[in-house]
Amino acid sequence: MRCVKQLERFIRLKSEQQDSVTDSCLPGVEDGVNKDSSTLDFGNLEQTRALVASLETCLRFSKCISSIMPTLVQLLAPSSATEVKNTILLLLMRCRQFQIDDSETYLRKMLPLVFSQDKSIHATVKDAFITIYLTRNPTETAANLLSIAIESSIGNLAALEFIVGSLVSKGDISTSTLRNKTHNLCMRCGRGSYHLQKSRCAACGYPAARNRKYNWSVKEIWRKTTGTGRMRYLRHLPRRFKSNFREGAQAALRKSAAAASF
Repeated sequence: MRCVKQLERFIRLKSEQQDSVTDSCLPGVEDGVNKDSSTLDFGNLEQTRALVASLETCLRFSKCISSIMPTLVQLLAPSSATEVKNTILLLLMRCRQFQIDDSETYLRKMLPLVFSQDKSIHATVKDAFITIYLTRNPTETAANLLSIAIESSIGNLAALEFIVGSLVSKGDISTSTLRNKTHNLCMRCGRGSYHLQKSRCAACGYPAARNRKYNWSVKEIWRKTTGTGRMRYLRHLPRRFKSNFREGAQAALRKSAAAASF
């Protein structure tokens, strides 16, 4: 849990600072330090102790919330619409906001509730989805949607597809967020130069029957000339030439042929 680790690290650092401040605030004046500075050090010490105490309280609270996350998920059962809405809005969303451990995993379990017949639950799930995962930056929105899709069950993926489809139809999500690729792999040459909108490969010219080739591009001709590929037909011609292109007969053994010559 990133938030808890940061709090623990901060508390440890503040404790070390408390020890150093306590040693520096001993009675007496050393190196020209007056009494006013010692009074200020005592005030800073009290503020630091209050801050550390509050952070420790926050740490204990976050650990308590993390331990009861499975119980919160059980409140998502569609027994009461009010309980479901309060669980989503007040608990799960706040847990993700403060980066409680496994909050993202438990928050995904609210997605199948979008198929609920209760319109209030349906609207609550969509509003929570928009608030949590949609941002003004299309790149961040696409990254959030991708994080949901990874390691999700079939039910969550179906719910995600339904929510995203409805949001795209209403214009809440632009198509550029979901469709940000212009080229794909060509099924003939294998390069990533197949234009999706033009339906044409910029390298080989697929789906044209003739390969794309121009004499002004000498290096490209070198890359595609005879001998750069498998040569499934030409590589067998020297061997077939030695046997006079014999077909339909079994080749004689070399030892028997040499003995017959003598």
